[in-house]
Amino acid sequence: MADARDMKAYQSDSFKGPDFVGRTTQFLITGVTTREIGMRKEQLLTLDVEGDERYIVVSNPVFNEITENWGSETDAWVGCTIECYAKEGVHNPSKGKVGPAVRVNCITAAEGASPNSAPTAPAAQSGETDTDSDIPF
Repeated sequence: MADARDMKAYQSDSFKGPDFVGRTTQFLITGVTTREIGMRKEQLLTLDVEGDERYIVVSNPVFNEITENWGSETDAWVGCTIECYAKEGVHNPSKGKVGPAVRVNCITAAEGASPNSAPTAPAAQSGETDTDSDIPF
């Protein structure tokens, strides 16, 4: 007997919460695109990832995590590494069900500094002191 989940007609082009239940997976973001998603054909951001044909839909919680770490410029997300996991007990309004949902943790930024990281001052050379500082301590 065939497993219906293995049939192409029932497979999704995107990762879903159940794909990460009980495990986490790290991905390198290779692209950020807009796709028509769902029966309402909503235009949503998606993340293309290295090593898999499927993509990750950028839900509000995923968007918030990424923009808090790497800024809102989507070109800056390419080359970054994320860790995907399933958050249990999330209500899916389009299906009217509660179940696991895809969530991400930002792991590493692309080459160079993260857009939201504070710039670091160059290290003072030996014997140098900063006498022009406005800070009294």
